[in-house]
Amino acid sequence: MRRLLARLNDAAQPLWSKELSAAIKRASHLTVFSGFPLGLLTMPGDSAPLCARLPVSYRPLEPLTRTVQHQVSALPDISLSHTIKVLVAECISLSDPVGRISRAG
Repeated sequence: MRRLLARLNDAAQPLWSKELSAAIKRASHLTVFSGFPLGLLTMPGDSAPLCARLPVSYRPLEPLTRTVQHQVSALPDISLSHTIKVLVAECISLSDPVGRISRAG
C-alpha cells in the first residue's frame, strides 16, 4: 500500500504549485469533480494524505452539467419562526446509566 501511495504522490508532483498548496492549506473542505482518489495524495511537506487534513467530497464527472447545477443551486429558505417538533428515538435499555443521563438531558 505504501508503494502504491508513493507512486501516486510521485505522479502528482507536477500538480503542486505554490498557489494550489496555499489554497488547500486555507480550505475547510475539498470538493473533487473526478474519479481520481485525490484525497489519498500527500501534499509536499505533509506526512499524511489530504483526507487526513480536511474532508474530501467526490462528485462524479459525468454528467458534469447536472453536477455543477446541483452545486451552485440556491438552498430553499427555511423559516424558524414557528414551533419545531423533534422526535428522539433511542435503543438504550432503561437500566443503562448512559440511557438515564441521556433521558435526563
